[in-house]
Amino acid sequence: MPHAPDDPTARSDDEDDAHRTRRYEKEWYANWFDVDHNALQFRIDCARTTTNEGEELTMFIRVTSDALRARQLFQLLGAELIAFMDAHGPIVAESPRGELP
Repeated sequence: MPHAPDDPTARSDDEDDAHRTRRYEKEWYANWFDVDHNALQFRIDCARTTTNEGEELTMFIRVTSDALRARQLFQLLGAELIAFMDAHGPIVAESPRGELP
């Protein structure tokens, strides 16, 4: 699927080949996340905020999972973040308060 040059969901040709067998119903760009848990499950909310303070949110999806799958997601995301930083350098904070290094 072609992407606009500034499309945050764009993938390289190699990535498209690796993901070709997967079927995506929809894909959204999220820049706000919240994670919560109880004794039985984890909940991950994904949204897009239109302000730096997070005042206006457009909620896209809530992912609910058991602890085992949440740990698997943590491991996958961690591995991909390390690969990203190895390829592209450190991730710098967007916020002037510097919440995310």
